[in-house]
Amino acid sequence: MLKESVQKAGTGSLLFRVGMRLEAKDRMNPELICVATVKSIKPNGDLLIHFDGWSDGYDYWCKPDSTDIHPAMWCNKHNKKVTPPKGHVGNFLWNTYLHDPDINPAPAHIFTELQLGVAPSGNRNQLRLFRVGMRLEAKDRANPALICVATITDINDNKLLIHFDGWSNRYDYWCDPDTVDIHPISWCASKGIHLQPPHGRHGRFTWEVYLQEVGAERVPNEVFTPAQRQ
Repeated sequence: MLKESVQKAGTGSLLFRVGMRLEAKDRMNPELICVATVKSIKPNGDLLIHFDGWSDGYDYWCKPDSTDIHPAMWCNKHNKKVTPPKGHVGNFLWNTYLHDPDINPAPAHIFTELQLGVAPSGNRNQLRLFRVGMRLEAKDRANPALICVATITDINDNKLLIHFDGWSNRYDYWCDPDTVDIHPISWCASKGIHLQPPHGRHGRFTWEVYLQEVGAERVPNEVFTPAQRQ
């Protein structure tokens, strides 16, 4: 069992300690939010996230303000199912799990608004302009050198679900509306970067033809932030 240490991350409200429990996205299976522990902290504040009961092979590093992590009971408040520690039998309840004196939750006040599921007003205004089914260009987080044709397939908890056209949904990911991983269509062309077309599509790809074929709309350029357009 990991003991809570005095090792801290960040400054101000971002004060995490090794051993604190929280809920974290499984980056290999992004639809899963799991019971997790802050296993280690780098001098720069990065957190090593470990899924309780699982092997270290699933661990990952993230920033203290990463939207992949949330306080305990976040799933319950947002009508989502939390994945319990491996080997847990029966219904998982945080209140019961926290009865163990060695288990301490990361307090909610050290999380950002986005981690809590509360978008700042600017993000909420921007989010209203996105629509499910709209097309855009998005970074493949599994292969960051690739920018691909993508679709917004869901909008929930102030986040967008990005799907790569023609590919399995195993590559989908949730992101904030102002993340620099997404761009307006023709962004790659303006930068001289290759755009990865939908899987299985052959020949020259053009957005104009593709949008007509699939009967879809583009995300309007003005919806994107300057950082997403530059």
